[in-house]
Parts: sequence; structure tokens; C-alpha cells
Amino acid sequence: MISSTNDASSLNASSSSSLLSVRIQPDWNSSIGGGGNAVKFWVNVTTSENSKFYGNLKFDFSKKELVKEDLPDKLTIQNVIGSKSLVLKWNNEKEFKFISPSTFFSDVNNKKTINSIDISPGGQLGITGGNDGLVRVWDATNGTVRRDLIGHVGDVYHVRFLPSGKVAMSAGADFQIKIWDLSDGTCGASLKGHKGGITCFDFINRGRNFISTSRDGTCKLWDCATQSEITTLCSVSSHLTSCSVASNATLSKNVPALDEKEFDTDGKIGLCVSDNGVFRVFDIRTRENIISRAVDGSLTCCTFIEDGNIALVGSATGQLFTYDLRKSEEELESKQTVPYPIQSISRNGKWFTTADGGCFLNNYSNNSSIELTGPDCDPLYGVATTVDGKKIYTAGRDGVVRQYILQ
Repeated sequence: MISSTNDASSLNASSSSSLLSVRIQPDWNSSIGGGGNAVKFWVNVTTSENSKFYGNLKFDFSKKELVKEDLPDKLTIQNVIGSKSLVLKWNNEKEFKFISPSTFFSDVNNKKTINSIDISPGGQLGITGGNDGLVRVWDATNGTVRRDLIGHVGDVYHVRFLPSGKVAMSAGADFQIKIWDLSDGTCGASLKGHKGGITCFDFINRGRNFISTSRDGTCKLWDCATQSEITTLCSVSSHLTSCSVASNATLSKNVPALDEKEFDTDGKIGLCVSDNGVFRVFDIRTRENIISRAVDGSLTCCTFIEDGNIALVGSATGQLFTYDLRKSEEELESKQTVPYPIQSISRNGKWFTTADGGCFLNNYSNNSSIELTGPDCDPLYGVATTVDGKKIYTAGRDGVVRQYILQ
């Protein structure tokens, strides 16, 4: 049976080969590797001329191979590695790789919505925050819950390990940023100052200072050592949805600190985005605005890549924008487009998630694309990777953490 597009695991692929997208059944891997009769999973192909092809791939257990049903000759099966990865090719030009989860943890958050996920610097631990107000620390190899960090009232929107891996931070709808000692699970401090739900934060170097964004429209600079707010870096009339910090000595002025509580803010720039489409880059040291741009639609997430020279921004219109800070006159450039809102970007900028449950490689190449499959229509709100990038973890509305291992 052919599913509707709302049930699809999707991969956008605009290219010179006139292919617009290939969509496959999200649980395609369950059709491979079993026994008994042949099992099908659906595949949809749409070209840029809006020609549509609906068919199936069927695993023939007697032959131990995939065969096509009602699919065009231009779509070929290139490689199948067990039930873990599938490679299709269009017109012998565009390659599509689909990777299924290596494992999944369904009990990390009791199958309740997860809004944010992070992996410790050593890769041994994971942390999640969700709509039940709990922050949970768990074993990244098997999903066993190590600690429940209790203290938030309402949804938790953002969680992170500090660079040491021994301390974590969380923030959410209760206007609070909490600092947790992971050795015993105690809350060492609760920082207050925002007047709206806190959507994101990012650390400056080792994390003594950090910045945060909020639905109150402000981006603030904080000091962990004194557990206090240093200043408001910017204030806008709309909700700020995400922020990021990078080192960039070219754009940040070498001047004395404006506050004695500042630590390592020299040479640092900040990025924040808002739900009215405004993108801002500012000098954390001087508080001065460096670049402001605006696009149609809400901006949902952001990060710096390439040593702080490029800003990467996701939008509710499904566009992934880049901005080269070395070219101050240019506008935000849409490098990639997907059919659904972009929900999150990994901190290394390599992966992004969407509102239909997709997790895609941020790949500017027109010759290959990679999708991590699994969720069926449930939005993915977070994606995190190990430091070496070989393991990727996703989480979202269905409350399941999925782990993917790249070969």
C-alpha cells in the first residue's frame, strides 16, 4: 500500500538531473532480514517537472535481494547492507543513502516528548530534556537511565553537557537556567533573569561565561562562577529561538572587558535568530551588532561552522541558510531545501532534523544525499553527535532516542 506524503520519510534533492525528491517508508529496514514471504516497502519519486512515480521495493527472501515493483528504470538499487543501509541512484547521477537506527532507547524519557538532546564530550553519557520537566542523564551505549535531575517546573527546552563532562545545564519554560553536578545529581545553581521561556544557550570556551536566548526577546551573557547575569547583549520585539558562540578574532574587537565577571569573551562572536526571520551576529566583547539580516518566515535554529566564518541557520519554511561572515555585503543564501520545517541543527553543522521526522546530512553536493530514517511523521527536535562524528543520536515527539553508527 502506498502511504500518503505525510507518512513519508523524505529526502529533498534538487539537482541538475531534474530529480526533486525520493521518499521511502520510514520503517523500510523491518522489511529486510526476516523470514517467510516477500515483504514490500513503498518508494515515491518526484521530479522537478512534477512527474511522480509510486512503487515498491520488495525483499525476495528466496533470492535474498531487493527487486523493484512499478518503479522507473532510472531508479536503480546500488547497495544494501543488511537492514542498516540502502543506496538508490537516480539516472546514474544522484545517489541516495538511507540509514536505519543501529539501536533505539524507548525508555529514556518514558516515551514522552524530548525537546533537546546532547552527548557528553567522552561519548559515554547522553542527556535529554522534555515536556515532563525532567532532565535525564543516561548511558549512551544502552540507554540505561543514570540520573533524574529534578527541579524544573514545566517544559525543558534545552540541555547541554559542559565541556568538562562533569556538569550539565538545562533551561526551559520556567525562565530558569539550572546547573547540575552530575556526580550526585544536585542542582548547584538556578540562574534567573529572563522573563520568558529560555530557548537555547551556548558556552564561551570552557563554560564559565555563556549566552542564552529567550522568548522574552533578549539574549543575555551570564557568569557561572558568581551565578549571575552580566548583561543583556541584544533585545528584540520577537521571540529569540536559538543562539551560538564562536571564536572569530577578525570580527571581534580586541578591547578591555566591559565587566569584571567576563572570562574569555575576547575574540568571541555570538549568533541569535528569531521567529520573525531576523538573523543577528554580534561582538560579545563590545556588545556591538556586526551583521543583521532578515528573511521571510521564522528562523528556528543556528550554529557556526568553519571556524566561526560561516553561520548556518534553519527555518520554518524548510530552508537551510548559510551566511559567509567574510563577505559582509551578501545576503543569507539558501543552500538546501526540504518540504518541512527544520527543527534543529547539530553543533558541528553536519546534520539537521525536520518536522516530519527526517534527519539529513547537510550536504551541498548535488551528487549524493544521506537520510537517517526511523520516525513516522513525528518531529525530531534534537540531534547530537559524538566528538568524532561516528555516532549520531536523534530525539523528538515520540520520546524515542535513536542511535546511528556511520561506517
